[in-house]
Amino acid sequence: MTEPTSLDRAIETYRIAKQLAERAQADVEEARDMLVYELEKAGAKSHTYEGHRATVVKTSSYAFNESGLKKALGARVFNKMTTAKLDKKKLEAAMEAGDVDPRIVATYATEREGAAHIRLTESKQ
Repeated sequence: MTEPTSLDRAIETYRIAKQLAERAQADVEEARDMLVYELEKAGAKSHTYEGHRATVVKTSSYAFNESGLKKALGARVFNKMTTAKLDKKKLEAAMEAGDVDPRIVATYATEREGAAHIRLTESKQ
C-alpha cells in the first residue's frame, strides 16, 4: 500500500470532520426538542439557568392559493399586489427559437458564482 498523499489526508480529514458535524447537529436537534418539550411542559416561554436564557421562538408564515385568491379578488385588484418576474426557462427557449438575440441578453446578464463546496461520496472499489 502506498503512503497517503497530502490530498488523501485532506479528504480523510474532511470526511471525519463532516461525520462529526453531522453527529453534533443531530445532538443539537435532539437537545433542542427536549428543551422545547420541557419548557412547554412547564408552561414557560423562557427559562434562565446559570446565566443562560433559553426562549422558545416559533415563527409562522402564510401560504396562499394564488389562483383562488385571484378569482376571489378579481384580476385587476390581484395584479396590483403582484410583481412580474423573468422566467429564465422561457428566456432560454426564446433564445433557442431565435425570437430573442442572445447577445442582447448577455449585455444584461451577470454570472454569480457560488461558494465552493465538497461533495463526498463513497467510492465503489
